[in-house]
Amino acid sequence: RVAITAGDAVTSIILQYNEIRSWGVGGWTYSATRIIPRVSRTSMDLAYHSPLLVGENQELRATIKNDEDTVITNIKLLIQVRSESGSVELRKSVSGEEEEDDKADVRLEFFFNQLESGRTTDVSFIARSLMAATFDVSYVLAYNIAGPNGLYPCEHRRDVRLSSVLPFSSTTTLMSSRCDKTDKLYTCDRCLVYTELTSTATTCSIEVSDLEYSISDSFIYEEEGEQEQGTTVLHPPNQINTCIALQPKHPTGTEEKLGVLSVRWRRHGAPEQALTCTTIILPQVQVETLPVYLTNEVASFGTLFNPLAVRLCVVNVSGVVQEVDLSFDPGDVFMFAGYKHLRFTVLPHSKEFLQYRLVPLKQGLLPLPLPTIKLLRVPEVTSTLLTSRLTKLIYIKPSVNT
Repeated sequence: RVAITAGDAVTSIILQYNEIRSWGVGGWTYSATRIIPRVSRTSMDLAYHSPLLVGENQELRATIKNDEDTVITNIKLLIQVRSESGSVELRKSVSGEEEEDDKADVRLEFFFNQLESGRTTDVSFIARSLMAATFDVSYVLAYNIAGPNGLYPCEHRRDVRLSSVLPFSSTTTLMSSRCDKTDKLYTCDRCLVYTELTSTATTCSIEVSDLEYSISDSFIYEEEGEQEQGTTVLHPPNQINTCIALQPKHPTGTEEKLGVLSVRWRRHGAPEQALTCTTIILPQVQVETLPVYLTNEVASFGTLFNPLAVRLCVVNVSGVVQEVDLSFDPGDVFMFAGYKHLRFTVLPHSKEFLQYRLVPLKQGLLPLPLPTIKLLRVPEVTSTLLTSRLTKLIYIKPSVNT
């Protein structure tokens, strides 16, 4: 049995011949030679929060313990991430401030002079996942130990499989001022941007500290005065919602970017972690203008068999006179009193009002009779677009005498 140095590890060579011939730098050749690596007497543990959340800068702590009988020297710890998609970054900085020599990488190296027998030491580093994935973290501890004939190099390897998940998913819906889903905006109408955040991390909760919109200059967006917003804990599979109103400044005819929503959050139960900012890109919309639009004034509810007053307003926002053809089909749930068919003109930048009455014949949530409108100068504009701002439903309660 002969002890030699092979690579970075102290090994034992078992020669299965009775006669050992001389060998030197040039090496030797024996077909029946077996190399047995020396077992390192050190231990390593990796502490972290599982699973990793995409976007967060999580601090991982590696603990090294020297179980050798003597001091170990020239210690080198190599930490490396193996990921097919390159979805994980490593950084030494714990404070979150990236220095010139502390840039994101997939491998880190730490050096120590020595570690006494029975003692432990810790190293901390930051791992940041860029997408949901499963990856391996390999850490290799290399050191020297004193032997009868000098210093022998030793090595301890360990692999840990980690996974990262999205902290939440987001869904953004555009709605008109009447809460109808839409994919187009008009300069004459306000739009509601409704965003829903749903927890997707099934084993941990998220603390959402702030939601901040950054809206494009092409839209009118008045943010309310600064308000103190407390931390909201998002437990799986719960949701939190946010909604704002905006209005286009001018038509573009092309798709326009709304802006972004910034969500500041951290893992629940980890106050030592810095807040993570996730940016949600709001959808693009097409902004158009209508020469004419309609609004109506109607009570919030009605009573069975009692007359209900409705006021219709036709607004001309164009610079030319608009000829309007308007007709009503009252249906079978209301009695209708007023003009069922009318043709009139609306001057530029002005409005016309029409009055009519409805008598509900049924109770419950009923659809209001909507006008069919045609613009003789602009026949390609549909009645659906022109009446998009009208109230379409009304609740009719039972009569006291019924």
